[in-house]
Amino acid sequence: VIDSTRPMDNMKLSLDLPQEDELATNLLSYGRSQYMSLYLMRQASTPTLKSYVSFDDASEEDTRLWCDAFRYLLRKLSAINDGGSGRRRLLLKSPVHTGRVKLLLKLFPEAQFIYLHRDPYRVYQSAANMADKAYPYMYLNTPDNLEIQEFILSQFMQLHRLYIRDRTLIPKANLLELPFKTLTSDPIKAVENIYTHFGWPGFSELAPKLETFQAENKSYKKNAFVPLSSAEKKMIARRWREAFQEFGYPIEGDLKGGSR
Repeated sequence: VIDSTRPMDNMKLSLDLPQEDELATNLLSYGRSQYMSLYLMRQASTPTLKSYVSFDDASEEDTRLWCDAFRYLLRKLSAINDGGSGRRRLLLKSPVHTGRVKLLLKLFPEAQFIYLHRDPYRVYQSAANMADKAYPYMYLNTPDNLEIQEFILSQFMQLHRLYIRDRTLIPKANLLELPFKTLTSDPIKAVENIYTHFGWPGFSELAPKLETFQAENKSYKKNAFVPLSSAEKKMIARRWREAFQEFGYPIEGDLKGGSR
């Protein structure tokens, strides 16, 4: 029914493997999700689709439909996970949640957040790779290259600014900001640090499973991205300067000493 790996990388793909929760919430909420922008990218900048990131400006009905769908999905996952007892924590991963800190805290005041940040140049390369290899399967209308590029650039900054705005709402003990490079260079140590930061029990039981998983996937190859041109690097530095500065990533080229 589906390929054995995702179209944009070498990650295994199966109906039984984890996937972004927002994919399900999109369907359950009848399209009240920013992921609808992938289907209707030529309309991605419209107020309605943009409002589905944070729901700050969404209608009460759209917000209710998304929240109801999200909570229903989590209840179902919890029931499958541990019979609904709540003893086993749900770990959710959808990039769009970066812009929903305020809403997520309203729904789950004790939620804990792991924010992964990455060199913006690599973020752009990864997003462009995904747009080239995965997005065409979803388009209900076909954007041109400039529209795709603008979607990547504007979506990243929208999510970044919303996260920076609202991360102060999270109690310090419930937030961990982690460089992507730290996670990938020593995954097991990074997971141990996550458990330590949040005070989660059970890492000693988890560690052997992580070691086995890592050994089974030692042949995994990361994507080899197309090198960025000088013009692309300048564009990324200009549009995403705030993200470079916020997390201390170096800006290459002439714009390094420029003003914000």
